[in-house]
Amino acid sequence: AILILNQRYKMSWTIWHLQCCSNGCSGGCGRGCSGWGFVRVFDGEQIHCSQFPGSMVGQIFADQIEVSIRHHALEAGCFVVNSTGWLSDAQRAEITDDPKLQKALQGGCYSAIIAPDGSHLCDPITEGEGMAIADLDFSLITKRKRMLDSVGHYSRPDLFSLSVNKAAQPAIHSHEASTSTHSADYDSIEKLQSL
Repeated sequence: AILILNQRYKMSWTIWHLQCCSNGCSGGCGRGCSGWGFVRVFDGEQIHCSQFPGSMVGQIFADQIEVSIRHHALEAGCFVVNSTGWLSDAQRAEITDDPKLQKALQGGCYSAIIAPDGSHLCDPITEGEGMAIADLDFSLITKRKRMLDSVGHYSRPDLFSLSVNKAAQPAIHSHEASTSTHSADYDSIEKLQSL
């Protein structure tokens, strides 16, 4: 059985965080749309755990979360366990005293467990605290992949290939500044100005 808890927690959101996370796909904060989704599919994931911030922009965000997680389940042929944050009235009041902004920080929650065929394995949690519990039948993965296997019989390595560098990389790359490419431009401008 898979269990997810939808718990309230204190969030100190900034406008940047809200804008960044509003583009979230399965995987949260846009990682599902940036190629990482393909990496997970090619790695043969069986259970995809995703998270969205929730408590923002109302029902349209919840609808978009549902579409994203069901699509990922279908395309990857895997189970998706998704959780979203939820803010109480008191927490929204802590964030802002502006009624319009408080309204924008409600709704948009969609915690759920999705089967590889895109169906719900339990009722979604769309507000408040709660638990989503489901038994996972892993034979559903094989059943789904007989219909559509994105990395199997439906893959087209002659048209599409994915190269993933899994070697450790430094977080910061330093590049030396070069003035030689711009010096000619500055010299030309100075000559034109002197005419």
